[in-house]
Amino acid sequence: MGDFNEVRDASERIGTVFHEHAARDFNQFIDDSALVDVPLGGFSFTWSNMLGNKMSKLDRFLLSEGMFDAFQHLAATVLEKGIPDHYPILLCEQKVDYGPPPFRLFHSWMEFDGFDKLVKDSWEEPVVGESNALIIFKKKLQSLKNKIKHWNNIRRKTSEAHKTQLRSEVEEIQTRVEDGSASTNDIQKRVHLIKQLRDIEHVENLDLAQKAKVKWAIEGDENSSYFHSSINRKRRQHAIHGVIKDGVWMVEPNMVMAEFRDHFRYRFSKDDGVRPTILSDSFLKLSPNQITSLDAPFSCEEIKKAVWDCGSDKAPGPDGFTFGFFKIFWEVIKEDVFALVRSFQNRRVIPRGCNPSFIALIPKVKDPRFTSDFRPISLIGCQYKIIGKLLANRLAMVIDSIVSPEQSAFIKGGHILDGPMMLSEIIAHFKVTRRKLMVFKVDFEKAYDSLSWNFLFEVMNKIGFTVNWIAWVKAALTSSRASVLINEAPTEEFDVQRGLRQGDPLSPFLFVLAMEGFHVGISEACRAGVFQGVSVGSSNIRISHLLYADDAILLCDWGVQNARRIIQMLRVFQLASGLKINLTKSKLIGIGVDYIEVHQIAEMIGCSASHLPFIYLGVPVGCNMNRINSWKPMIDKVTKKLSSWKAKLLSIGGRLTLLKSVVGSLAIYYMSIYKVPATVLKLLESLRARFFWGADLGERKLHWIAWNRVLSSRDSGGLGVGSMAAFNKALLFKWIWRFRDNPNALWARIVTSIHGGRGEGGSRPSFSRFGGLSPWVNIGRAMEQLVVKGLHLDNFCRIKVGIEDKTSFWRDKWLGDRSSSHGSISEAFHA
Repeated sequence: MGDFNEVRDASERIGTVFHEHAARDFNQFIDDSALVDVPLGGFSFTWSNMLGNKMSKLDRFLLSEGMFDAFQHLAATVLEKGIPDHYPILLCEQKVDYGPPPFRLFHSWMEFDGFDKLVKDSWEEPVVGESNALIIFKKKLQSLKNKIKHWNNIRRKTSEAHKTQLRSEVEEIQTRVEDGSASTNDIQKRVHLIKQLRDIEHVENLDLAQKAKVKWAIEGDENSSYFHSSINRKRRQHAIHGVIKDGVWMVEPNMVMAEFRDHFRYRFSKDDGVRPTILSDSFLKLSPNQITSLDAPFSCEEIKKAVWDCGSDKAPGPDGFTFGFFKIFWEVIKEDVFALVRSFQNRRVIPRGCNPSFIALIPKVKDPRFTSDFRPISLIGCQYKIIGKLLANRLAMVIDSIVSPEQSAFIKGGHILDGPMMLSEIIAHFKVTRRKLMVFKVDFEKAYDSLSWNFLFEVMNKIGFTVNWIAWVKAALTSSRASVLINEAPTEEFDVQRGLRQGDPLSPFLFVLAMEGFHVGISEACRAGVFQGVSVGSSNIRISHLLYADDAILLCDWGVQNARRIIQMLRVFQLASGLKINLTKSKLIGIGVDYIEVHQIAEMIGCSASHLPFIYLGVPVGCNMNRINSWKPMIDKVTKKLSSWKAKLLSIGGRLTLLKSVVGSLAIYYMSIYKVPATVLKLLESLRARFFWGADLGERKLHWIAWNRVLSSRDSGGLGVGSMAAFNKALLFKWIWRFRDNPNALWARIVTSIHGGRGEGGSRPSFSRFGGLSPWVNIGRAMEQLVVKGLHLDNFCRIKVGIEDKTSFWRDKWLGDRSSSHGSISEAFHA
């Protein structure tokens, strides 16, 4: 504890120099020592100069994990400034009662004898005096919940007493074993008693794994120490010890809960301002067949699929039930599920109280102090979630035909990295051709929370949704209520009057529809000559914007007038949709432009000036990914995921499973678009090997077999971890496959316009030689490396004949291993 005279990242310094190498060493020391950095409340910084223009977080408490096992409610607070430059920090145990946590069903309970009978008997009890199927379902869940709570209280007490008795009997027999007086029956009884104890511990470990949300846990590696540590770390990360209101740090539970409740009630309150309406009729329209499909009655198979599409062990909403429970007891509850869906479909109403949710708070910063430092995620009740999933599944069938190709979110055949691919290629193209480009990265402030429902309904009407469908969506939105979870305890409930709940399966699709209004507005401005995008490549493809949910990029030729037009268009969209533009966080980037000029225009329009590279949809854009330093953020994430404390607590089987299921996903995102340099691959494999063998960084530990053998498949005698180099190539070659499969996709047309295409209609990829910033060029180089080794991608591709205009009779391999132009086949046709 005390003044370490060092910080962990750049956010812990203001007005002073940040040394990245020193921070990396400090973080490595904390990780190697398995220490926990206790979050600070009160103030963000612990040191400042006399003028207050230079501040740093130099003081902190670093504690071992064992301290939190002994004192689970430890909290640190920065006090008022005392000595000339440092603030005192206080560590104390804050045992504060925020109220009881809500009911939550654990899957292990379903393994106990008698639980299924309890569920069946409770569900068969009639609900008297009620005809609405949604209310009947809600009351049945409430009644069942009360019975399960009573049953579990008795079970827990009985289990603890039984566990104590078993341990006592084992100790008695062990005493006789040690003094030599134990009989054969004693030894056999001891084996039986230990088995019973392990059965009880198995159930406890299942509960711990569910609480820790360890999805990759494997049978036979029930590591309670790891689960406990994961739970404690998550509890610390999400714990709220206080909040600042009017400059005062408040810690009293009722005041803290009231502040968060009022903040989110206001955030989701109705905006009564008059909004301009949509005049354009340029929206893509639903076809008559699509309208018929959307309005058709929900079938029993469709309803069951919606239930099975929901994750079995996702965090539950206010009802406390998981979809794992619904699936196991489907035969018991299915008729009531069918009835509630039919009631919703026919009445187009969700009664009050049937669509509640919890708002879970995820910290956006290290030491959150304000209500705005948290990101809200809604935990939706099962009853509404079935309805929301049904509507989402219906929308998914038509969404790609009613939104523009500039939108790549939730579109069939689309990929989140289509946007970064297009943007990277456009930037590389402009740099090579020495043209000036303006890139404006829009930041929507609390986008999901502020969307106007009336704007959404207006867009849906323009697209051609029926009155029936709009009424369903309106019922889903207007019936929603929420309460905020503060340290696992819910606040008072309030009505949600605008916005979309993150966690509702329907929300992403509704937001995409709303953003189609943004697309139409930009397109109308381009048609009117008010705003112009850019012309890309030899085909002169015009593109003015790229959208992925609330991530929006505007593109145009560099100029003051275009910058002003962007702000005007964004303000009009804000007035119409309710989506507020955060100009101070929005960024202006200039390609081929002096940074001073970028800064001047950014200052004029009120946004931030930025430069290459920048992050778009989680990956760097405009960055030379052939340089090792460009991969540092990804390497840091993998290093953090492979923390020493995990290696020490997990068995080798657990470490293997973690490597396979979790670590790969961290690297996949970067590796799906960029070729990884050999040096970076070697470092990543070194990190994985060190973690697998249980070594700390800097520690040498015996590796019992070669790492290449561990990477190889089980059939080859390995453990099936998989080579990251091979995985990287496979992910990159998927772009080639997607290009061949759909050369008319917007990203493929842009690539073709810049680099050219080969074959009939340019359906075969071509790779130009320019630019280290071009992902496509590096994908081509990766292909060439394999061709040199005699491995050509075309040799492993086959065409499955379907739509005739996508298959070349002569060139494509649609019959066996050869194309029709090959030797004997061609000769047979020309004979």
